[in-house]
Amino acid sequence: MAFSPVEWPTDSRVTLCKVPWDAAYKDVVCFESAQARDEYFDAVCTSAESVCLDKMTYLKPREPVTVNVPYSRAYRYNYLRAVNPELPVPGETTPPVLYYFVTSVSYVAPNTTALELQLDVWTTYIYGCSLGTGFLERGHLPMRKVYDADGGSIGGIGSENLRRWCTTPEGLDIGSEYVVVNHEWKDISNASGGGWKVLITSTVDLTADWGTSSSPNLECAKGQRVDGLIGGCNVYTMATDRFPTFMGAIKNAPWAAKGIVDITCFPSALLSDGDEVSLGGVPANYLGETPDTFNWFDTENIWEQLSNGIPPQYRWMRKFYCYPYSVIEWTNYQGSPLLLKPELCSTDEGKIYMRATSCAANPGMRVAVWPSLYGGARGFDNSNQVIAYDYADMAGTKQGTIRTGNNLDNAVWFQGFPKFTLVNDEGTLSIAQRVNTLNTAYAGAGWSLAKSNAANKLGFSQTMQSLDTARRNKDIQNIADAAGGALSAVGSLASGNVLGAAMGGAGTAIGLVSSNMQFANTQNLASSQATQNYNLANWANQGDYEQTIAQINASVQDAALTQPSIVGQSGGDGFNLANGYMGIDVRYKTVNEQMARVIGDYWGKYGYAAHEVVDMSRCSLNQMRYYSYWKFTDIYIEQAECAEADKDAIRGIFAKGVTVWRDPARIGNVLPYNNTPN
Repeated sequence: MAFSPVEWPTDSRVTLCKVPWDAAYKDVVCFESAQARDEYFDAVCTSAESVCLDKMTYLKPREPVTVNVPYSRAYRYNYLRAVNPELPVPGETTPPVLYYFVTSVSYVAPNTTALELQLDVWTTYIYGCSLGTGFLERGHLPMRKVYDADGGSIGGIGSENLRRWCTTPEGLDIGSEYVVVNHEWKDISNASGGGWKVLITSTVDLTADWGTSSSPNLECAKGQRVDGLIGGCNVYTMATDRFPTFMGAIKNAPWAAKGIVDITCFPSALLSDGDEVSLGGVPANYLGETPDTFNWFDTENIWEQLSNGIPPQYRWMRKFYCYPYSVIEWTNYQGSPLLLKPELCSTDEGKIYMRATSCAANPGMRVAVWPSLYGGARGFDNSNQVIAYDYADMAGTKQGTIRTGNNLDNAVWFQGFPKFTLVNDEGTLSIAQRVNTLNTAYAGAGWSLAKSNAANKLGFSQTMQSLDTARRNKDIQNIADAAGGALSAVGSLASGNVLGAAMGGAGTAIGLVSSNMQFANTQNLASSQATQNYNLANWANQGDYEQTIAQINASVQDAALTQPSIVGQSGGDGFNLANGYMGIDVRYKTVNEQMARVIGDYWGKYGYAAHEVVDMSRCSLNQMRYYSYWKFTDIYIEQAECAEADKDAIRGIFAKGVTVWRDPARIGNVLPYNNTPN
């Protein structure tokens, strides 16, 4: 006769006791060993009701058994232990101790009570079972694994461990909004304390002598290589505090300033200087090749920052540091924030390396800042995944590098840097541009005056020469006429006509006087008219000259009133620069505190979603300090000292989901957030 779950031979001893678990198998206890289990029940049964059976008892399904224990005592108990010290006999494999749930207590007689019993297959057989692999839906095993992997330190959390154990979706409500629990400011102008620099792009060689407004000089730009791009312009860089001096210098040479096509501010840490030059006496440099991609900033420890948003008693739950329960936001206040999943961030001592890539060449001037190795398949050391390659740009061959992770696909972009203008003196520029024309006009006016005056002088001279010649001819005529009169008088005297001779001489003299007087009047009139005409012509010529000069001067004065022109161009986004927002705000966000408590209590009670195969032959059922939850879709029981029906019952317990406790006294008395990894 055997002592088995369905029959108790004579002299079997049953003990009624009370345990904190029940037949629903919501909670079970896994002692360290079967011996520890027996020791527990020995202690529990010391003060319990115990009775020795004096006859054979059969346990038929759904039929009660009777024990000689008063009902008033029996109904206090929910558990029964049955033993038979005489069994097993040699060769018998039935366990010597059986455990039952008391599911119902009925009164039979004053000293007899009927008990309905259900075998506790877990407590009876679990220590004789060897578990194999099982598909774990949910449990505390992932919580323990990730906690152990980072040594329990928040600052030492490893993102690769989070990815391994904490990224299975839970389907939990996280609330409608994240809350900002901490943030850091990274000013892109102060990565190295260098601030900003001014970039000046010009089609004119500003390093050449500009000349003066009366003798301007203009030389074409030589062209330059910037960021591997070749352009016909020259690009200069100077400190911002030198730019006002440059403005004061170039305002006197607007013909040179006219060649400036762009003036832009750019972070100095992302620029390199070329040769030193002087722009109108102001120190500057040619813009060199901008630096290659490099680590620009480091964040603080991201796990410690995120922990500020998690209630202290839940911070050991590492899944709170993963998306969607936490997120890291980078924003440059330009409308396109970057959201980072913390578990995809590759960290060194909890810090993210923020890398910068830039281009200072127009028109593609922009800066990208991105998390180093973000989304990489492994931890921080990803050197074996770096791809180095050669590529050709407009100036030759360079070497490029692609590192593991998403690189520029996850970046904050800065573009539309503030652009500035210079006011150009258009009047001075107009005069400088017409300096040769004006000189020619002045010379032409003087030549016209000189030529007209010379013509007037020549006419006056010729008139006076004509008058002088007429006078000389008249003198000759007078001599001839006088000689003729004398000859006539001589003839009269020879003929004895003295009176006739006298009258003839007198008449000739009178005629000469009259003729000379008339000639003198005519000469004086002609001379006077010639002088008047000469003076009038000179006055008119001088007036024409002054009018021409006045017209030239008027055009110069009009040029001085010409509206100033603008060189360079205004644009970009100056708002952020003016208000100190030219940088990246690293925001650490988590779910709000109430949702953290709701989610944390759920995880503390039921663990994380796993959905993976677990080898239970290498896992203890006790993973946490007080209890461990297990829910398997299926699990293999490789060996069991029990019937197949009992094995199926144990599999059913795991499939339903069960909380396995270390200490029966703790059942129902532990707050979920206190159930930390053991």
